[in-house]
Amino acid sequence: MIKLSIPTHRRIDFVDITSQVQREVASSGVIEGTIMIYVPHTTCGIIINESADPHVVEDIPMQLAKLVPYEAEYS
Repeated sequence: MIKLSIPTHRRIDFVDITSQVQREVASSGVIEGTIMIYVPHTTCGIIINESADPHVVEDIPMQLAKLVPYEAEYS
């Protein structure tokens, strides 16, 4: 198993890991197969985006802020 550490810099952040994954696959020598990316943290997720619309990285945090306000008091 290969581990990647992906630093973030904001409370809601998007980090394109494509090049890191491609580099690991290339160095593995595997020609064909499937990659599984696992994120062992409840406050992190993976979004697959074809990058057709660059505004997606703005739209998602905006909608999240409406659905789950940061300042709300959750119990």
